[in-house]
Amino acid sequence: MFPYSIRSEFTDGQSLEFIPTIVRPLGLSELTALSLQPNASITLQCLAKDPKINGEVVMGTAKMDGRFAFNEPVTIYSLVPNGGWLPVPFVSPQHFLLDRNVVANFRKLRQHQNFSDKRAHQFWTRFFEQGTALFNPLPYALEGKARRIPEFDEFVQAFEQGVMDVEEAFPRSGVVRYSPVHYRLAYAQLQAIHANTPREIEFLCEIALLLVAPTSDARLRSVADRILETAHRHKVDRQSLAVLIALSCLFEDPQSSTKSIGRKILKPRQTYEAGDAYNAICDLRHIELAATGHAWVTSGRFALCTSDKAVASLWCALGIRDIVGTTTGTEYTFDFSPELFPRLNEAAIGEIASLLAA
Repeated sequence: MFPYSIRSEFTDGQSLEFIPTIVRPLGLSELTALSLQPNASITLQCLAKDPKINGEVVMGTAKMDGRFAFNEPVTIYSLVPNGGWLPVPFVSPQHFLLDRNVVANFRKLRQHQNFSDKRAHQFWTRFFEQGTALFNPLPYALEGKARRIPEFDEFVQAFEQGVMDVEEAFPRSGVVRYSPVHYRLAYAQLQAIHANTPREIEFLCEIALLLVAPTSDARLRSVADRILETAHRHKVDRQSLAVLIALSCLFEDPQSSTKSIGRKILKPRQTYEAGDAYNAICDLRHIELAATGHAWVTSGRFALCTSDKAVASLWCALGIRDIVGTTTGTEYTFDFSPELFPRLNEAAIGEIASLLAA
């Protein structure tokens, strides 16, 4: 249930007030528009029950389409089902997984530190002060701070630090706590999530040099083949997100000043190290964890919150949907969207999809 109502007053004197029950997720186009112009006007579609028109309740369910311009730039993106995102006030239920950059900003708010977009961050988090949210800093703890997979004690310490930072920043909201048994179960989940990480680190470190500079048209296929051969040699599934972002980086449009989504995640450079690869892979694990969070139906679903536009962009470009929790993990469907491969036409993207599925 949403913790607030929306009220609009029109130039002709009429008014509309309603409490949303559902807000349609925003996509990559809105994310891009707000990145270029933070106060851009975007359309939000809401469903509401028993809205008030001119102060009178109208019984029934109504669909509301409205143009909104936010007072402050969006600083937290909540990754919601079906490959979309929403600003945190529009998410229901108010259950949030928090990544490292969000927890770090919560800590800065608690310590009254100055940081980039502090005013905007205060604007978007102020309703948490009402005690409406339930937070879980699991992604924060899973990533760790040492640019490598954390040991068990490091994981526990990070989780407890995340809990403290969130509780002290927003004492009226709830924070998930773990017992010793739950810590062991959560760490087992971490180990499962990172089962392929060492191989993917080796893969990314080896192919990073191929992607530092734009590739000529004549060499695209040979470099793509080398990326796939390297993945095979390191036993990295060609359908993994690690291979996908490498190809997204390869098929970046050299005529555009905008970096591809894959390049924003991978960040290839001449001196690419294991820690760099680990950070990129953690962004991919957050995508996978976001999908898992939406499969936790019994606990009310959790939306992953991130301040990283690249992670939010990848989530939207993949259009992850049909998320199902199984005994062996989480299964989902995703798209090979044009935004992932700006250099390719629809037919060429279809060939890439078929090649990776082979």
